[in-house]
Amino acid sequence: METATVNGAPGVLGAFGGDPRRAIQEDAITCLVCGGPFRQLNNFHLRLHGLTAEAYKERFGYNLGRPLMC
Repeated sequence: METATVNGAPGVLGAFGGDPRRAIQEDAITCLVCGGPFRQLNNFHLRLHGLTAEAYKERFGYNLGRPLMC
């Protein structure tokens, strides 16, 4: 996937036209750090990237109350 920068942080956001909401589909959510498709982005996966769910949401501009699941 194409990489892009969001708030100075690299990721795969460019493949979604710069809109992180497009990474959440009906059948999968794409991790904007590694590009992997998942049913949900859980704490175990996010820790592999050195992130918490809150840090991931802040980094990519998600509402803090939004669940990271399809």
